[in-house]
Amino acid sequence: MTDRIVVHGTVTLDRFYRATPARVFAAWSDPKALLRWGSPGEGWHVAYERFDFQVGGGDRCRFGPEGGETYVTENRYEDIVQDTRIVSSSVMTAGGRRSFIGLVTVDLRPERGGCRLVFTEQGAYLDGLDRPEGHEAGWTEMLDKLTLEVEPAGGGA
Repeated sequence: MTDRIVVHGTVTLDRFYRATPARVFAAWSDPKALLRWGSPGEGWHVAYERFDFQVGGGDRCRFGPEGGETYVTENRYEDIVQDTRIVSSSVMTAGGRRSFIGLVTVDLRPERGGCRLVFTEQGAYLDGLDRPEGHEAGWTEMLDKLTLEVEPAGGGA
């Protein structure tokens, strides 16, 4: 039996993008864009079962490494301010067991002709099934790929 433990952690990442806050916000609010940049690693699959980007709405996403474990994340959008802020609560399961519960804040601000993004995830990592370091690595990878989505030389739509 797995130990019933909770580890709390906060992941904060700060990025500057050569794109408007509106362009960066659009990359978070469009499921097709999320599929292009929202994978935490090479060779991972990502699929949205539902996507309802509005306050009180949410999404359900399955993802994981090809041939490996599939994770399911259910997000609820708690606060959305167009081109400025997205706050969502999340529950993630791994192998059908709850592994993470958290709050994500994406703060977007105009800066020097571009966009300053401050990403904060506050989480409860459950029963040794997840850890803050894994989330930090995954979000770092995704925010790096977001650069390609939103910046002028990027491959975004």
